[in-house]
Amino acid sequence: MNPATVEIRNFLPESYQGSVIITTRSSQVRFGQPIRITKLEDVHDSVEILSNVSRREGRIDGKELDPDRVRLAKELTGLPLALATAGAHKSLIKQE
Repeated sequence: MNPATVEIRNFLPESYQGSVIITTRSSQVRFGQPIRITKLEDVHDSVEILSNVSRREGRIDGKELDPDRVRLAKELTGLPLALATAGAHKSLIKQE
């Protein structure tokens, strides 16, 4: 076993109800049911996630995309969980 490996089962709750989502970029994980999530290719989709989660409009005057959100979306490289997390952290999303 790799010394950098963590035994994740030690951190799981002892319950038979609910679900636990574990995210990783490692392709070596052999536990649970893997769901492969792909990056979003269209920056509009990324900005939409940021806007929906933050509950703020992503467009300026309903026409063009907010350049600050476009920059943040590009920096997060279209990863849906990263976009949702950033959207939930409202200080990262500029107030209109």
